[in-house]
Amino acid sequence: GQRLWFRGVEKAKLIYKRCRPVMARYSGCGVCMKVCPIQKYGLEPVMEHYIETGEVLGKGTANLEGYELPDKGYFKPGKLPVLGAEFFDMPVGKTEDHIVEEYKEGLAEASSQAEREKIWEKYRESMERSLARRNSIIDMGMDLAN
Repeated sequence: GQRLWFRGVEKAKLIYKRCRPVMARYSGCGVCMKVCPIQKYGLEPVMEHYIETGEVLGKGTANLEGYELPDKGYFKPGKLPVLGAEFFDMPVGKTEDHIVEEYKEGLAEASSQAEREKIWEKYRESMERSLARRNSIIDMGMDLAN
């Protein structure tokens, strides 16, 4: 990512469109925290090591920079997972918008009154469930599954 200075620290700026799909699929991911030397060793040891050596404690080591992603395996320092373009396709909009679109598609495909009534019932239940969750606090800011 792009590097910038923020509150006296140089950091890599997150690329939201790449980070959010990973967070959503890997329970918050947290790779950025897992490979942070201060999170791993603490501020004091990291700063003491830097003052003594001019290097970041643990940089380039499997102990600090190695991490695992479920279904992708272990990644040693310098290695990154390969994620296809379809991995980053994330829904845009509110859950209610998707429910309405699903309802319209269902009506277009329905061939009988009985099917349309089932589609209406599913639509109503999905919409009620979605609206009931509207004021819920959701972990990591992610939308709940229907």
